[in-house]
Amino acid sequence: MKYMIEYAVRRSGSLEQIETNTQTLLKAFSKWQPEDGLKVDAFVAQLDGAGGYALVEATDPKAVATFTHKFIAWNDIKVVPVVDVAVSAEIAQHTMAWRAQVLGG
Repeated sequence: MKYMIEYAVRRSGSLEQIETNTQTLLKAFSKWQPEDGLKVDAFVAQLDGAGGYALVEATDPKAVATFTHKFIAWNDIKVVPVVDVAVSAEIAQHTMAWRAQVLGG
């Protein structure tokens, strides 16, 4: 299963608090390695440094949860299960055919 993870770095408090928060986040991230069972397909940051996205794959959602929970002290995180667009198009074709059959169209 693929998951799109969106993260936003928290930037509240004084400049000193923000700098300290950033330093601790960078220290923690520098020691991070992907969890067993987690494949990182893409990990990108927004140009303004406010956050970014990770596209990951895992057969067990616990690997995704373990990853995201490590960084919730510094980031607001949203995880969305996703499928490739070709899979989504195939699903749409099947559901359209089903509706046409059910509704007589």
